[in-house]
Amino acid sequence: MRPSLKKQPVFPEPLPSLSCLGALATCLALWASTASAAPDDRGAKGAVFSLGGGVYYADATGLEGEALAPSMGGAYSLGIREEVWPRLMLGLNIAGYVGGTEDFESFSLNGLLLEARWRLDEGLRGPVLMGGLGIGGGGLSGGQAGEEDVSGGGALWRVAIGYELVGEQVGWSVTPSLAYENLRAQMDSKVSLSVFSLSLELAWELGR
Repeated sequence: MRPSLKKQPVFPEPLPSLSCLGALATCLALWASTASAAPDDRGAKGAVFSLGGGVYYADATGLEGEALAPSMGGAYSLGIREEVWPRLMLGLNIAGYVGGTEDFESFSLNGLLLEARWRLDEGLRGPVLMGGLGIGGGGLSGGQAGEEDVSGGGALWRVAIGYELVGEQVGWSVTPSLAYENLRAQMDSKVSLSVFSLSLELAWELGR
């Protein structure tokens, strides 16, 4: 009697987002080291807490490059950051989008990003460039007419431009912004997501 061959487990290849996670860890270490600098070396805003909301438009693409139904809906964000150097802020941002499409009952994308902000003017207010890198997940569910649910997760990146308003003193600020966010299909993910959003953020600056 021939011995049976034991089926060897198949392990997936490492996610492409591992390099992104390494970059996140490096940036967090840099943030921790700069946070211990003397207060005079850091920006006047200190720690900042923010809450934002707005609207979005999203395109979804399947594994074969086929276009899925576009989506529109609401956007939200929660953030905590610090002005580690004058005009430069580093922090964490949770961003999400919820809506629907013609072919699916619901669309969602949620992510956690390490975010950097650079204020172009030397004053407390003015135009701001924003960029973020992290991990996220989302997709389309509740397909109609036999449409199969699709979902994805992995590396997530975001770029945005905004303008800080309200007063020349540390305290409250309001920032309207336009952003683009992208989640690429990886491994078992069935969809890539591209999101454009217009939002308004309210921030509370603790100061030094």
